[in-house]
Amino acid sequence: MLKSISQLAFMCLCLLFCSCSPKAQPSSLPYISSHIKKNLQEQAEKAVGMRYKIIAQIVLKNQPQPKFKAVMTWAKTPTGINIRLTGIGALGVPIFDYLSLDESIYLSMSSDDLVYWANAQQGLKGQDMRLLMTEIRLALAPWDTSRLCDMQTIVCDRQPDLQLGQNSYSPLLCNKIWCNNGYKDNEILTGLWAMDSTTMAPEYLALRDLEIFYKNPRSNQDSYPYPTDITIKLLNFPLEIRMELKELETTDVLPQDPAFDPTPFLSRPALHMDQLIMRIQE
Repeated sequence: MLKSISQLAFMCLCLLFCSCSPKAQPSSLPYISSHIKKNLQEQAEKAVGMRYKIIAQIVLKNQPQPKFKAVMTWAKTPTGINIRLTGIGALGVPIFDYLSLDESIYLSMSSDDLVYWANAQQGLKGQDMRLLMTEIRLALAPWDTSRLCDMQTIVCDRQPDLQLGQNSYSPLLCNKIWCNNGYKDNEILTGLWAMDSTTMAPEYLALRDLEIFYKNPRSNQDSYPYPTDITIKLLNFPLEIRMELKELETTDVLPQDPAFDPTPFLSRPALHMDQLIMRIQE
């Protein structure tokens, strides 16, 4: 059971980081109105980092896998995002531990004494993962689109096919976004972001590799409501990650937090993540 969850978690990370799509072209549409962008930027400044306990589930090829508990910690950095995700088994025993920093990624599993690592630029199988890390930052802190991207407000219906507009009675505010991430020959990241027009709570975000649905927002200290149900779908593979936030521990995590210390990973024998991919594929 523990081994299968660990392997599923790793498969999820591998598929996420190996995603690849053609380049998108920048839009020539006008920018978002200044007062809306100001409100979003204020929220982006507040949402610096979080730590919360979650119930997670991986759905692979429309087949839900066993749920598991985890602790997620994230903090924005000047150039990206730090993420620590620890899966918890029976009696509080870790079943996997994942850490991603601006330039490095580490993974350990209870079924293996090794640590698997990858460089963010070289990635897995030669795929640069830095653009995807920008997507993950926007998925966890969607208000950052106002700081990292250009946006244009557009008319947004309830979108019944996407099941949007069900979290509140306020109209939805939709934005087309395009971001120059500075990597890979200035590749442009485009997408669509929908949010509640009154509370600024996110409802939907579509990017190059990911599609994210947000539900059940909960108000935090001095902050706009943060969703307690998040579903992340890969657009290039039939896999999704469902996260239910059960307990919010703090909303002011910084990049210097001890959770992002790589020392426990560096003290163990290491292999490149490509080696683990080959083992799983055998």
